[in-house]
Amino acid sequence: MHSHMPSSGAAGSDPGGGPARGSPRPGGPGIGSRRADGPTAGAARGESAGALEIRGAVPGEGGAARAIVQRAYEGYVARMGRRPAPMDDDYAARVWGGQVDLAVLAGEPVGVIVMVRGADHLLIENVAVDPVRQGQGIGRALLAHAERVAADGGLGELRLYTNAAMTENLELYPRLGYVESGRRREHGFDRVFFVKPTPRSAP
Repeated sequence: MHSHMPSSGAAGSDPGGGPARGSPRPGGPGIGSRRADGPTAGAARGESAGALEIRGAVPGEGGAARAIVQRAYEGYVARMGRRPAPMDDDYAARVWGGQVDLAVLAGEPVGVIVMVRGADHLLIENVAVDPVRQGQGIGRALLAHAERVAADGGLGELRLYTNAAMTENLELYPRLGYVESGRRREHGFDRVFFVKPTPRSAP
């Protein structure tokens, strides 16, 4: 997972390394479609927590997702000495692949999560929240949304990874129930991997 979730509310997975190109999440053949009866049914309907809606991105919203990611990760460039990988991901392709959900407030995208379904797990590739909206619980809401997607899809585990330089995440993820499963260097980035059993009753 590439994500940016410092003390504010964006999740910060690995801002380094090439993003995995997995198969589209179930709910359609990609192209942003999601069946109402599929594991992404919640995203298709739109899940709200107060004024916050979490829904599947549709074609044409890749630019909005990319803009959020750029703003969320730019503060890590100096710390890491290079651009975090999510800044260079192809969000238009991700949207068409059915891998992007957005957090929306008053009609404005303020957060993004990229999820890739594996055979028995859900990989959270990236979570990012617009810096002006951080600290409002949006990042945690997106992670809770991922738990619902995994539970609805019958997937037993959530996986994510973060860059070792993102120390905020190394403290945050254990508090959210994730357990460190390993560390290794990939594509020039020092990654820390986490896993979490899918809650039986997802929030």
